[in-house]
Amino acid sequence: MAHNATTPAAPAAAETTPPLKGASREAKPPNIVPMRYRDIWSGTEVIRKGFSNDPVQAGYFGSVDTFPFRTLRNKLVLSIIWAAAIWQGRMLTIDNGAAIMKYAAPGDKDPWIVGFLMRLLRIFGSVEFNKRRGEFVGTVHNMYQDAFGDRNQAMYDVQAVAVDPDVHGSGWGTALMNHIMAKADADGRDIKLCTTTAVRFYERLGFSVVRVGLIAADNPSWDGEPIKVHIMCRPAKIPASKTVPT
Repeated sequence: MAHNATTPAAPAAAETTPPLKGASREAKPPNIVPMRYRDIWSGTEVIRKGFSNDPVQAGYFGSVDTFPFRTLRNKLVLSIIWAAAIWQGRMLTIDNGAAIMKYAAPGDKDPWIVGFLMRLLRIFGSVEFNKRRGEFVGTVHNMYQDAFGDRNQAMYDVQAVAVDPDVHGSGWGTALMNHIMAKADADGRDIKLCTTTAVRFYERLGFSVVRVGLIAADNPSWDGEPIKVHIMCRPAKIPASKTVPT
């Protein structure tokens, strides 16, 4: 999830490239459309499956998420965040939630109700869980500010990309990224994101790593290795239709 510094769900994920399992979907061209509210639940299931081995979500956060009904609670949190993003027109999907993207454009702000509900739901997090989540949010926020300064608020922010493991290799993750890159280029905006495991995927799309930070490096309650977080950026390109012939 690359993600929003206030309501992160997961570092931005990318599809991998094993053979496509969903043969019935193989010939289907990617039809990217605004996500609808009825697609939220299927999209949250894609996130659950896609991030089941993520070092931050499954490892660092998951190891101290001790309250009951973890999966249901995580889906509820995503549902609240995504419902607001759908209302803002910032959620895209392919095949009714089989592939999803959440992004933010300059000037976007979450409705107040989202912040209120997120604070309310913190009662279901242990002290250590909330501490780790705060550490992650703060680290990413500071890395963005350090990397981009005043440009930070003027950039497109890719906050989540996920593809159902059953259709990995379909090219749908790339299609979603190409869609948002074209939109950002048309607006003359750079794009930022953060990721833990998908650096090569984004590099192939023209992104570069501009900062690398560590999560859990100084947490004595974490017995794993520090987790690398990469801040990446893609400068805006002038669309061919706007170039001036010489």
